[in-house]
Amino acid sequence: MYLPNPVPRLAALFATLVLACPAIQVQATTIVQRDIREVAEGAALVVEGTVTAVESAPAMQGRAIATTVTVAIDEVLKGSWSEEAIALQYLGGSHNGRRMDVGEMQIPAVGEHGIYFVRDPHQRFVHPLKGWEQGHFIVVTDVPGGEETVRAGNGKA
Repeated sequence: MYLPNPVPRLAALFATLVLACPAIQVQATTIVQRDIREVAEGAALVVEGTVTAVESAPAMQGRAIATTVTVAIDEVLKGSWSEEAIALQYLGGSHNGRRMDVGEMQIPAVGEHGIYFVRDPHQRFVHPLKGWEQGHFIVVTDVPGGEETVRAGNGKA
């Protein structure tokens, strides 16, 4: 008795099911490593300031969470900004017991003094800074009364 090989039939059935199903949209972000000059050139606005507020709220009709970071501006280093503060919106955060994390994203905390390379202050992005963490620097004083140093957004020298 001859038994046909079931593999081609299973493969055809699988291909039919995959093609018949509606496409599932999957997006990924690839961050190209850039030097500081490229990050600065690509930023529309560069400011030094201190984070005064961090607030999360529902976004995208409640399907996501967005966190708004308010930065009191000490100095505009590049671009033009007439207000005393700027609101930077990040995708992700915590709200009413729900949490949404975006991989490799670090949201600044209240009290952080930093330098922020803003992509475009008039548009919304997943991450508002040019090159994600490449456009986020913190200014720290190692010892009381000591000199300020600039570090990467994660605190590393």
